[in-house]
Amino acid sequence: MPPKRPKDNGRWDSKRIRVQNADPALADGRMDVRVFANARNDEVRQIEDAMERSRNSSKQRAFQTVPRTLRRRTASHQPNRVPKRLRKRAKKEMAADNTPETGGPKHHRGHERALKMAMERVHQRDKSLKRFETGNGREETESTTDFVDYTGLSKWNDPPTGRLSYYKRQKSKVWLPTHVWHAKRAHMVSRWGFAIAKTPTQKCYRSTHRALAQSGCVAWDTSYMNTVILSGSRQQLIDFFNHTFRVHLPQNCIDGQYVWNGLLYNAESCIGPATVYWNPGGSESENHLMLRFHPAMFNSGVKEAITQSGLDFQDCRYSIGSISVQGPKSLNALNALLRLSKFSKTNDPRLSNRWDFVGAIATANSIPSGSVIVMETIDPRFSSPKSHKPSKPTTNQIVDLLESWPDGLTGPSNIFTPQGRELSYRNQATIKRLHERIRDAGKDEPIPLEKDDPVVPIVVYRTSGSWNVVLPWGWVLPFWHSLIQISGVQLGGLDQVRQLKYEFGELYFPNDYVFTPSGMEEVLAQSAEDKREWDKRPVANRTNYDSTAIWSDGGKGEIGNPFLCDWPLMHALRSKLQSDSSEQEQREFSRVDHQQLRNYPGLDDAVPVQVTCVHRGVPLHNARIYRVPRETAAHWEKVFNAPDHSEMTTPCPLPRDLIGFVSTGSFNMRQARGTGIGCVVDASSEKCLIRNPGTSVVRPATLTRLTVTN
Repeated sequence: MPPKRPKDNGRWDSKRIRVQNADPALADGRMDVRVFANARNDEVRQIEDAMERSRNSSKQRAFQTVPRTLRRRTASHQPNRVPKRLRKRAKKEMAADNTPETGGPKHHRGHERALKMAMERVHQRDKSLKRFETGNGREETESTTDFVDYTGLSKWNDPPTGRLSYYKRQKSKVWLPTHVWHAKRAHMVSRWGFAIAKTPTQKCYRSTHRALAQSGCVAWDTSYMNTVILSGSRQQLIDFFNHTFRVHLPQNCIDGQYVWNGLLYNAESCIGPATVYWNPGGSESENHLMLRFHPAMFNSGVKEAITQSGLDFQDCRYSIGSISVQGPKSLNALNALLRLSKFSKTNDPRLSNRWDFVGAIATANSIPSGSVIVMETIDPRFSSPKSHKPSKPTTNQIVDLLESWPDGLTGPSNIFTPQGRELSYRNQATIKRLHERIRDAGKDEPIPLEKDDPVVPIVVYRTSGSWNVVLPWGWVLPFWHSLIQISGVQLGGLDQVRQLKYEFGELYFPNDYVFTPSGMEEVLAQSAEDKREWDKRPVANRTNYDSTAIWSDGGKGEIGNPFLCDWPLMHALRSKLQSDSSEQEQREFSRVDHQQLRNYPGLDDAVPVQVTCVHRGVPLHNARIYRVPRETAAHWEKVFNAPDHSEMTTPCPLPRDLIGFVSTGSFNMRQARGTGIGCVVDASSEKCLIRNPGTSVVRPATLTRLTVTN
């Protein structure tokens, strides 16, 4: 039968096969063979014509057959924008339908002249400018293009000014080493003094889940993480650690075999999570303690704590970068990327075989969390990761590697000294020199290594399922370019970090750390941004929070500020509102602006939890968490035990039953149900109720306590 939609008529007609209902070859019980054969010949021809029409009606062009990640905007009229295997077909299709072929973007010489004139004006304004230290560590002078180590020795460095050609764009923020690469492929945001990739331009929520859970891996440029290296005697560093983290550092961490993750404190409250790695030196005064933490924590107490310690320190916020990789194939990708240098003087003799065996481990979970691998590698541009042939150790060899872990994988590293990082930039190949060596070696041939080639000091450690590669700032971009070419590696941003933390039931800093100053600042900043987006929408197309019917006496209005986890309101409810207050008093109290209580005492009694919907429903950001009211406990007990939750609108809990908020909520693809990460002030019961802002629908859920880790 013909389709119901008119737009499908053409496709349906192209697939019709015209046949004869009455066969003239059959007459009076006899069959005329000649007429029968001619009729069948016509039907076969009709079948072939229908197949050809059907194939042409649903035919895809060459640029439409590639995966979404390889599609380009101008591929329909530029054959060079499709893979090589499809270019001949693309040109043939363009010639068939008279599509004009256009070239790539033309080179405008006027832009170069304007750029040179702008640089000349900058030099004229400041005659004393001898060199220009850039955001990615490059020094632009007339005679050299080498990187320099931008480290502050026992002083805090000001942010680098950036390249001359992009000076105005970096006045209020610092570009990461891979900024230009990310700016073409991701949405960028300015946060914590850096320009950071927020999320890729392509849809990637499901692909990120598959890469993290099934196959592949996700990579991030995490050079925005602050790094400070403390130097001193063994006892001085131990005293600093005990005072700052309020715990004792394990012996295997003091020996440099593992990293330590935990919460950093000041005299008043918790600041946030941090990672500590102790690199023991050859003498008592050569011990180094590497402290890595989120940039939001720098002005929240870390800077003050380090300054008051009296220890010598290196401000490596702009001289040490990092790359993080997480997923089932993260170890395989790093094994193909990091090639050990045969000219290294610090690599352990056993490291070569053991590193090859590490790449053959099927799952990264087999390796203990906090493991460290110290190595010196070659320039990744000298050997393509695609040509890497992984070793195939026996089962006994892998078992021996895991049982003897971390023997032969740790040791001193030159990355902890400015001289060692500066030495790695010596003889760093420029793009021109690199192409010359590739041409001399021959096409598809490995580049022969020279004794003067640079050696890159690297520290690799594992935390919370992800592998982190710590390396000098000027080497991040070459390693990133090689890493992203490996099959199965995809790009991630801040949203993808939050997504993986959410799916694995972990807290994401700073949004989920509402009991820290940085967490509260992030909550208020996100609230202001959401409010601005809400104000931009037309009145008819946005949620009217003043008409939310959640009160049993017919009153309307949301509890507190609907755009944030209103912890100031929570504090006001607990401290000022009486337990026997009427519903009218609670409604009026919840409408008062309690933001003046921003400096209220810290949420020391806040308990991080994961809420999981019992039936249907998805908790969103800023969802309200209630305890089960005593007055309606019998009703909600039936709802919890019912196979399906049909009665959800009543009864709605009152503000006095509010115990917390959901800071991160969505549909958890790992658990195939709605879950959320948040904090509550009362976790005595495993059962709770959740309600999204602007709705009167209340959902039953369960509470699960979470451990606070990095």
